[in-house]
Amino acid sequence: GSSTINEFICFDKKGRLANQFQFILNLRKQRYDLVVDLRNTLIPWFLRARHRTPLFVDRSSRQMRTQHLDRLKSFFSIQEISNHFNFFSEEDERIAVSKCREQNPNWISSDSVVIVPGAGSTLKRWPRERFQEVMKFLLEQGKSILLLGDASERLISDELKAHAHTERVINLAGSLTLRQSASLIASASLTIANDSALMHLAHELNRPTVSIFGPTDERKYGLDGTFFRTVRLHLPCTPCQKAQCGIEYRKCLDDLPASEVIRACEGLLALKKIK
Repeated sequence: GSSTINEFICFDKKGRLANQFQFILNLRKQRYDLVVDLRNTLIPWFLRARHRTPLFVDRSSRQMRTQHLDRLKSFFSIQEISNHFNFFSEEDERIAVSKCREQNPNWISSDSVVIVPGAGSTLKRWPRERFQEVMKFLLEQGKSILLLGDASERLISDELKAHAHTERVINLAGSLTLRQSASLIASASLTIANDSALMHLAHELNRPTVSIFGPTDERKYGLDGTFFRTVRLHLPCTPCQKAQCGIEYRKCLDDLPASEVIRACEGLLALKKIK
């Protein structure tokens, strides 16, 4: 696993209140020196850590990544350095590659494009038919395609795989750990994703990424840079930041043409060839 992470502890925010209380008591026994909270909760105070991030923070930056880093500035000297995000091991990579070659023995990581058609909310998912158009373009360019996501996103990936009728489309949604997915994103030539966890992972791995935004704000949740492209429709109602669309259909995503995403893909793929 990662050499920078000792343990993952999962908190069920939708669980019973008694279970949440017991969870906090168990953490409190660990007597942590520092607790960093990115969600503006009272948990750091309940844990009685010697150092804890403040409940109220500077929100002058719209970018959430910057806001999170700002929380640490009262404890550490934060400097902008080259990204050395260490998240997956050689074993994670070996397993992921093996699963790819089970579906396509001729698969080559550098020729692959990762597509993440799902997202935590269905409101943030670009239509399947548009992804099909992008996949057709990429296959014509000689690329192989990796469909990634969690188990809840398996259905849309199954449908995309079935429509493609080729072993060059590999469907691993729901079949990999997050670290194994990271290893594939790190070696792929490009990632195309809705606003989702794997989109953020591609950003942190500093990999060429086309991010598709609809109701959420790319200024808060996206990332600027040479290797990143954001595709969205700029409408009077966007970004609405709402859990439910307030109009007859999701114009922000349903009307977003595949040609816009393809254009962004072409730009990043051409950039890589130059380099």
